[in-house]
Amino acid sequence: MNRFFLLILFIGGLFSPGSAQISLQSTYHSGLNQEAAWPVSNQLNASVHYWTRLKRYRLEFLPGILFQNLSNEERTDYQNLGITVPVSIYPLDFVNDCDCPTFSKNSFWFQKGFFIRLTPSWSANINAESPEAYDQLFGIGISLGVDFGWSDLLTITPQIGYDQIHSISEASGRGGYLHAGIAFLFRHDYRNRYR
Repeated sequence: MNRFFLLILFIGGLFSPGSAQISLQSTYHSGLNQEAAWPVSNQLNASVHYWTRLKRYRLEFLPGILFQNLSNEERTDYQNLGITVPVSIYPLDFVNDCDCPTFSKNSFWFQKGFFIRLTPSWSANINAESPEAYDQLFGIGISLGVDFGWSDLLTITPQIGYDQIHSISEASGRGGYLHAGIAFLFRHDYRNRYR
């Protein structure tokens, strides 16, 4: 019940008036090296994020709600719900107040859009019947991506990376994953700046 309340509170906060920017992200993870006690062969993540950044530096934070669908080798699926706080650094354009992440009609798109992202996450199982290894998961990932300013209101971000996931409930449960994904960032506050 508490998890459901927190989820509703967070989603309600995302759509409240203000200068928020919302990001939707989906990634597919393909297993590389799993322990014998960790039967997850692949997973699909979907998340909703609130975007914020430092004022004069290209260090961005995207706290969000994470949904994970974990599949084992027998093709049985388990679902987890949790939180994630990706942190993006733009090393080629770090000291800048460029009104990013969306930018359109700009010839320096790679310099302004390339980032390195660290993604810590925690999730808990929401299935009634699931192995103990799925009860609580902690993950850390690193990825590379590029922001493409589709318009002043929308940024599309492809990314690739590597994740390491550990079961908090079972010491031997862990796995390494390559991932590829895409994110969409909506700037619904952009029009209000010029009124």
